[in-house]
Amino acid sequence: MKRIENPALEWNNEQPRSAAFQDIYYSRQNGLAETSLVFLQGNHLPQRWMHEKQFTIFEMGFGTGLNFLATWRLFSETAPLSHRLDFISVERYPLHLSDLQRALKPWRTELGDTYVDRLLAVYPIRSAGFHRLWITDHVTLTLIFDSAERALKQLDCVIDAWFLDGFAPSRNSICGKNLYSKKWHA
Repeated sequence: MKRIENPALEWNNEQPRSAAFQDIYYSRQNGLAETSLVFLQGNHLPQRWMHEKQFTIFEMGFGTGLNFLATWRLFSETAPLSHRLDFISVERYPLHLSDLQRALKPWRTELGDTYVDRLLAVYPIRSAGFHRLWITDHVTLTLIFDSAERALKQLDCVIDAWFLDGFAPSRNSICGKNLYSKKWHA
């Protein structure tokens, strides 16, 4: 069994930062605004999932789950009730549950307790591999605790949208590959 690597977190005024990568997990002032601009608007969501009964997003680096939570909330507010969202996220250095709770605390007011509490309730133990989580009847989250390269080799699905590392893509070796097509078969 593969060993899970620790994220080497540093905290600066309740903002998590990766000591290993010298990178913040989100902007303390505008983390949700950055998520909206870079990932939600950047992928033209929700316009694109309106035309797909099943929509799959692949994210490089789950981190604190902020991108997932913002996406899930937007999907819940805008998608037809018959549609499904599959959110797949790979994380080589998954946070401990206590760190995840601490990192999401500042976003409870904006996101709502319901979203944050549900994620915290289903967050898996830190063991290597695929963790398929049913968030609602229409939303699934697959957390893959492994390297992105190993995870992508194991996937067999159609990816509709990509959430690549939004803050320092140069530090993620797989981001240099051409992953920007509308549909990609893993």
